[in-house]
Amino acid sequence: MTKFIFSLAIISLVFQCNIISAVFGYINKNLKDPIAKHPIPMAVVEKPIDDKIKLLVTPEYLEYDPAKGTNCWVDINLAAPVYEEDDNVRAPVDIVAVIDRSGSMGGGKLELVKKTLHFVVTQLTPKDRLCLIVYDDTVDLVFDLTSLTPENKIDIEAKIDAVQTRGSTNLCGGLLKGMQVIMSRTGVKADVASVLLLTDGLANVGISNTEGIIQAMKDPFAHDIAGSAKREAKKPQSRARSLISSLKGEPKEGATGGMEPADLKAANEFTGTVYTFGYGSDHNATMLKDISQAANGVYFFIDTNEKIPESFADCLGGLLSTVGQNISLKVELSNGATITEFIAKKTPTFNANKTSAEVALGDLQSEEQRDVLMELQLPVCSDLGADGGILNYASITLSYFNVMSSVMETVKSDLPVPRTNTGKPKTSNPLIDKQKNRILTMKALEDAKKKADEGKYEEGRELLMATKQQVAISATSDEIMVQGMMDDMDDMWDGMVDSAKYNSYGKSRAVNAVQAHCEQRSNFQAAPGKIMSYETKSKVAMKKKK
Repeated sequence: MTKFIFSLAIISLVFQCNIISAVFGYINKNLKDPIAKHPIPMAVVEKPIDDKIKLLVTPEYLEYDPAKGTNCWVDINLAAPVYEEDDNVRAPVDIVAVIDRSGSMGGGKLELVKKTLHFVVTQLTPKDRLCLIVYDDTVDLVFDLTSLTPENKIDIEAKIDAVQTRGSTNLCGGLLKGMQVIMSRTGVKADVASVLLLTDGLANVGISNTEGIIQAMKDPFAHDIAGSAKREAKKPQSRARSLISSLKGEPKEGATGGMEPADLKAANEFTGTVYTFGYGSDHNATMLKDISQAANGVYFFIDTNEKIPESFADCLGGLLSTVGQNISLKVELSNGATITEFIAKKTPTFNANKTSAEVALGDLQSEEQRDVLMELQLPVCSDLGADGGILNYASITLSYFNVMSSVMETVKSDLPVPRTNTGKPKTSNPLIDKQKNRILTMKALEDAKKKADEGKYEEGRELLMATKQQVAISATSDEIMVQGMMDDMDDMWDGMVDSAKYNSYGKSRAVNAVQAHCEQRSNFQAAPGKIMSYETKSKVAMKKKK
């Protein structure tokens, strides 16, 4: 057993044991009251009261028999601080709006997009900058990054109003130009920078396949806007596996790209994010999801024109409340423990004997949480004696850039695990139960989509209902976020009635929902009476302004 030399480490260990005790005390209390509600985030995750991300690490059970080797699930929870709306405190943003102006954007779509851009202009201040790029067959820079002073806003709004529809869809050209603008910034560069890409159709000019676009994103300056290579682009370093595929320990079948954001940054210093917006039923939802995922953003599916301002407000509310960037999590095991499973939004790297892991987790916005599920193999430790004891099995280090204070932060935690056999109830940690429900929901949504893609709509619907029933009897079924998961399965069940419903709504919505649960970030508008998972106060406040 590793001896703790520093008293600070001992204090930290005792503190975390108290947290574990509180978690399971919460469980036992609710076991006595089966109809009690489960406000888990408020009950077991300390509400951040400063500008730092909180790190909470807890095992699944109260104790583990020291005389037996055993598996131990662990939840690593990151909780962002609550950002109080204050333009004097929040970080400035650089936003590049890349707008599809092809002919299909007529019929009121482009006019509604213009109205939404006007809303964006009203919400930004002189410390923020906005750029507008439009694309059809060609790509035009309407105006470069411009500070949102009162005088500039007048000129910007006039230029937005002057945009007209025409031509085809050079989606890749517009995207690359937007990324180039972020990479070529001069003057004071905002820490939060993002490309917002929107389209209602299929890419049909320039690079038009997902694999090619993702490859081009790794080195935007390697291609001209028409898609021709100016030099050999940097080769991808790796492919990201989906969170669901990591459960199976194998690459996601049929993956079309999705390089890690860390690879993008290593290749060309693109430090921004890319958010994509797909309108109606004609766009390639998987392509837009992969594009956003390759650069730490999310994909919004917009099936009605009325959802355009709602989606932009959701996105803008998140960007303006970004609190942590370039988040990296490192786990180092001790006392003979090894990693048997590691489930995160991105693919981790391991050492040779699976005693350490490291993963990039992108950014965090106000109130957001990220969870990493880790399964450990704990060895026999009978040398602890008849009464057993507590062993520390991991040191966890969280590193990130604090946008609110503009400094690099490091947060550390340990994993104390009771190796005793006192006969305490084998009741699962509610944090871990909720995350297992999230994984089940994602797998059901993705597997049902595969069935529907094969025309097996009824099989897909049966799969969704079976998973919903499994989640409904879980210990955390009353928790609001878990109810949102069940609402999503209901929504997909309705979207797979037949081919017409699936092709017009269900397919894009499935892609949208899987990514929301993978990223633990809102990216859609829930139907009336339904719960919108992961929505934060900052996003709600922005939507009320629209």
